[in-house]
Amino acid sequence: MAAGPSVTTQSLSQIVRVGYDRQAYYALRSQPLHESIADVKPAMQAMPGNVVTWTLIDNLAPASNALSEQSDVTPVALSTTQISVSLTEYGNAVIENAAIRATGFLDVDEATMNTISYNLVDTLDIIALNQLIAGLNVRYANGKASRTTLIANSSSNSYDLIQPADIRFVTAKMRGNKAAPKKQGFYVTFLHPDVSADFRAMTGSFAGWRDAHVYASPQALFAGEIGAFEGQVFVETPRASIQLNAGGTNPGTSNASSVYLTLTWGAGLGPCRRHRSPRCGLAGRGHAAPLRWLRLVRNARLREI
Repeated sequence: MAAGPSVTTQSLSQIVRVGYDRQAYYALRSQPLHESIADVKPAMQAMPGNVVTWTLIDNLAPASNALSEQSDVTPVALSTTQISVSLTEYGNAVIENAAIRATGFLDVDEATMNTISYNLVDTLDIIALNQLIAGLNVRYANGKASRTTLIANSSSNSYDLIQPADIRFVTAKMRGNKAAPKKQGFYVTFLHPDVSADFRAMTGSFAGWRDAHVYASPQALFAGEIGAFEGQVFVETPRASIQLNAGGTNPGTSNASSVYLTLTWGAGLGPCRRHRSPRCGLAGRGHAAPLRWLRLVRNARLREI
């Protein structure tokens, strides 16, 4: 009878170890989108300052009365509106020590830089989103009068969903108030994938929905853009705000319903911004190396339609 193996993982246990992939993998991330709405920046800022002011020149009333042969025009005054933005600095930092850089089995500098860089764009997107959802022009779904009357009824599987009439209403208000479209004659709407699923299931029952590839080439699409309907292009994003327990009581659970916020915007309507270029990088290579980003930024709604 042949002898069994004399060298095994038990006999040489000191050289058998757990293996690790030296590639760093990261938590799932969503594409920042809301800061892209900020399409107004200082063009001729006079000097640095902690407050930046934009001046809007109001239109003159149409001069529709005919002039007589002996009369001249009557001069009228110009009027202005100003929007001021106070600047605030934001930042974050991670401090590595020499030991982790020397003994870590993966590239700690690269992993830290990647993580802190995403934190920069993630934070700026949240700042822009918070400014946007504070807007005063709101349309509540399904004909409801306020946010607290929106209800998700899990017992009857009925919900206050965005209706085609809501989309038409918003487009009509934007056009009626002379808001410039953002993309190829369309306004742009950011909505949560949950809202998108409900709305597309609804629009599938009637004509009017256009898939994104029909009206734009792939390179001209927003990340997450899914299609167009009634003058708006729709972009899915998990970053859309969800107001937990902000709605009416769900009869099925007796808890307050959560409310999804959908944003529609055009050119020159989004937050105006002014910022200093971010400082992001390793500051020193001694015993402790801080990796940080700093940004001076402030968003404001330039126009509300």
